[in-house]
Amino acid sequence: MGGEPGTDLSERLRGLKERSGRSYQDLARRVGVSGSALHRYCTGESLPADFGVVERFARACRATREEVAQLRRLWLVLELRRSEAKAPSTSSVAPVSASASATDGPEPVEPVVRRRVVWWKAAAVVAVALVVGLVAVLVDSRRQVAPATVPLLLSDRCPDVLRIGQSGECVHELQTLLREIGGVLAIDDNFGPRTRMRTIGFQVLSGLPATGEADEATKSALYAKKAELRSWPAERVEERIREVFPEEPDRAVAVARCASGVDPLWVLANVDGTDNWGVFQLSDRLLRQYSATPRDALDPERNIALARRTWERTRDFSAWPHCGAVAPESGAG
Repeated sequence: MGGEPGTDLSERLRGLKERSGRSYQDLARRVGVSGSALHRYCTGESLPADFGVVERFARACRATREEVAQLRRLWLVLELRRSEAKAPSTSSVAPVSASASATDGPEPVEPVVRRRVVWWKAAAVVAVALVVGLVAVLVDSRRQVAPATVPLLLSDRCPDVLRIGQSGECVHELQTLLREIGGVLAIDDNFGPRTRMRTIGFQVLSGLPATGEADEATKSALYAKKAELRSWPAERVEERIREVFPEEPDRAVAVARCASGVDPLWVLANVDGTDNWGVFQLSDRLLRQYSATPRDALDPERNIALARRTWERTRDFSAWPHCGAVAPESGAG
């Protein structure tokens, strides 16, 4: 529609609110957010960081399953678009004025009238210069040694554990380290859902507890680059999905796009504390049924194979109720 990000989603949210006949305050109590925050979501001024907020709002407005599926697809598209924002560019240093450098230089020496007074002044200037120079060297040496000895995240300048909701230079450092190993996220100094997602992915691939919080073990593993957050590109993922689902290739790809944006390392938290994993967003419950692990689910080949096994139970995509409803039917023109 050419409006601000969140317009399409916000229009559907406003439509549901008007249809429900409930006030912002009433719906806010049911959803678990403030009335002002809910108003911003419905006007498109901001996007909910968690789809659970959108889903609870939809349920409170008695939305149908198909409407919830549409909301999920719109939210996912906007969330992906927001995450692609580039890190702020570094500011340039203003050049030194050529005229200033050309005129800088030793001041002309006044004629010497009293040699003794001049000698003492010169000696004092030299002594002061030596002291200032020595202090500058000591301070500069301390500044150079400290960062090399203790990395920022492991220093006393950062909390023992970084978690969602925090911000500042320590979160900036965490996001930078995640980006260096291939994590797709913006460096905005705010620990939000995307930073949590990439932290969980790194923890799983490094063999650490998947808490989504950067504790000392996670920080040390990041500095040591114990794992990488690089996986298959979207084109390869979709090609493999079509090979594994020859009966419904287009529908299978549409479900994966809705579920994760075909991101092999996508991890989505549920409101009940569980997580969904990988390309087809396999739930913790489903992984337990297959005796599989989150690490298995973050492997795109394994994830697609498990999705195929799930599809074979009913020969349809009913296991993905939110995405199956928006995926095109096989053979649809």
